[in-house]
Amino acid sequence: MKKRIIVLIVLLVIVSLFSIGRTFSKYINTTKWDYSYNSKDFYFTSDYLSEEEKNLYFNSWDGSDIKFNISNALNKDTYTKENITYEVSCLSNETTCLINGKSIITLTLKGNVYSNEELKLSLGEFQDNANVTVIAKSIKPYKKTLQATFDVIRETKVNDIDYKLKTYDYVSKLLINNNSDTNKCINVKILKDNIRVSKSDDMKNIKTNSNDVINSFEIVLNSSEDKIIELYGNGISDEDVIVQLCD
Repeated sequence: MKKRIIVLIVLLVIVSLFSIGRTFSKYINTTKWDYSYNSKDFYFTSDYLSEEEKNLYFNSWDGSDIKFNISNALNKDTYTKENITYEVSCLSNETTCLINGKSIITLTLKGNVYSNEELKLSLGEFQDNANVTVIAKSIKPYKKTLQATFDVIRETKVNDIDYKLKTYDYVSKLLINNNSDTNKCINVKILKDNIRVSKSDDMKNIKTNSNDVINSFEIVLNSSEDKIIELYGNGISDEDVIVQLCD
């Protein structure tokens, strides 16, 4: 009789444990499914930062703040329902950096409406160039990290002639300013054969290489005049272009 009672108790325990296990497993699966379902509608985006490792190039930086944004949306019609709390920080070995005047800042994007926050990256003094990494981390309702490394090169000045090279995907724009009170003849040299120059009527003394590609030309800028020259090619940098006064 006692053996039958013991067996019955053991069976009841096994059934209870099996039932509890199924319930707990169902709870875990439901929780995971709910998290997966909700996180599909979670948008934490930026115009410059991304989830993947990303490098951005700011050639001929003039010392002004670099602006970027953080948003809760995929587009203006698709946004996160909950408020998003996040923090943004920056770090560099070559210079000091601040986000909106602070080394680290915590902000909140309002949910259930399109939210877009513009932030400012400020840099301290450095010699020629500096690498600055900016990291944005969402804290709640879900965790996500966006980041980018800004490769910043100082603006170059040649005898009252300022020039900046801004690089995009397949085209770069060389902006030359004559800040002097006299007209200046400026010589531009292209050091790479795979770079193409958008030719204009005011280019003089044009020289080409063996492939008939322009690699040198001159332009004359009046006092306080500026000129934009478009260069076509991948990965164009300041090292590929020389701007100097005519001989």
